[in-house]
Amino acid sequence: FPSHDNNTVELRRVPPVTTSTGTPKIRVPDTNIKISGVSFDYDYLNQTFVTNPNSMGVILAGVQDLTFEDSYVYNCPKYSILIGAVNLFSISRIQSFNTIGGSDCLHLNGPAHNGKIDDIKGTSGDDFVSLTVGDYVNWEISRGDYVDVTVSNLQPTYANANAFKYSGNSPYTADGLKVENIGGIYQLNGVLIYDDTVGGSLLNTNGAIVTGK
Repeated sequence: FPSHDNNTVELRRVPPVTTSTGTPKIRVPDTNIKISGVSFDYDYLNQTFVTNPNSMGVILAGVQDLTFEDSYVYNCPKYSILIGAVNLFSISRIQSFNTIGGSDCLHLNGPAHNGKIDDIKGTSGDDFVSLTVGDYVNWEISRGDYVDVTVSNLQPTYANANAFKYSGNSPYTADGLKVENIGGIYQLNGVLIYDDTVGGSLLNTNGAIVTGK
């Protein structure tokens, strides 16, 4: 997992993923990353892509001290933004327009520690913001716990599934997960904490707090 003290990150997957098993990778994370005021257009209809993490608009794995803010991501075949194995992060004021065959606006794979997600807007072809401790084999870039993560002020113009979803694979857990102020328009649930049997079951969610709308 990401550690502020020893600067190591465990990545149980490295893209592209082809099987459901893999050897854990330990490496020094990329640090002090800031993305601000940019626009990413995957241009899905005019691109050739394969079914692996390369079909994301933005992908970041193994990062510490991350700021991602004031940016647009759109026209992606899968997740607009995929982030895995992250510590000390802030993701705010992001707009995503991702409905042409696309999926989630913002998707995290654990481990993710000490972070906040705030003021996310736009459309999604599936869940709007999704936190998973693992993922489907084709999309998984890491696997681990969530610790002290706050998600707030989600405003989908339209989400084709849930506004916020937390699910994943045992034995990993969420401890200190806080969700607040979920608005907008969505097809299914405002907040879904789900026993997802893809690759295992979600067994423990400790200290989860859901407040607001």
